[in-house]
Amino acid sequence: CPDFPGAHALLSRILLPGPPYREVLAHIHRTLRPDTYLEIGVETGATLALATTATTAVGVDPSASVREHGLAPGARVFHDTSDAFFARETPASVFGGRTVDLAFIDGMHWFEYALRDFVNAERWASEDGVIVLHDCLPVTAVAARRERASTFWVGDVWKVLDVLLEYRKDLRIHVVPTPPSGLVLVRGLDPRSTVLSARLDDLVAHYRGLEVPAPPEDWSSRYPLVENAEAA
Repeated sequence: CPDFPGAHALLSRILLPGPPYREVLAHIHRTLRPDTYLEIGVETGATLALATTATTAVGVDPSASVREHGLAPGARVFHDTSDAFFARETPASVFGGRTVDLAFIDGMHWFEYALRDFVNAERWASEDGVIVLHDCLPVTAVAARRERASTFWVGDVWKVLDVLLEYRKDLRIHVVPTPPSGLVLVRGLDPRSTVLSARLDDLVAHYRGLEVPAPPEDWSSRYPLVENAEAA
């Protein structure tokens, strides 16, 4: 019964040992020291608060529950969907014309939303920048369903990792097996790339029907895993 209270958290710690994702994300901030930071899906603001080095840190989340107190002075939250945000705003209006050094995508848990968020974030990114994706290593199939059927739910965001590995072989991708559902670090970004945007509808149509993610026993052969340790 994967929805038994505490079962998913316990299983994720067994299958994904090491520091949890917020600690890993904090280490990424300390290492990269981004001057510009973009976050899609802010929730309470706990991860946006990690952007202590950024002169401009921007979060995008339609929820009114986002707590903006405790954020860095340069932090700002746009209470909007990511699609509306990218349709209306530009790097000039948000970051003063600067490119994005680090982006974290943890928004709507349907794959097509996360894929569009990646395409848009890459368009705004520095060529030396990093995009981090959350929720691509679900440890239970029920948590990875497109339609929510469990308390802990990551949706079908895991399909974005498959798309990137298949269609963007120019990218440098590392998967960190951190609980509760992994982080994907993407480097080698190309803001001018149209590989994904040109076939977005076809990709959504093809991948939307996939129902079951790769099981944990196949991760090491399927994904470019790195050790979940600060030294890595």
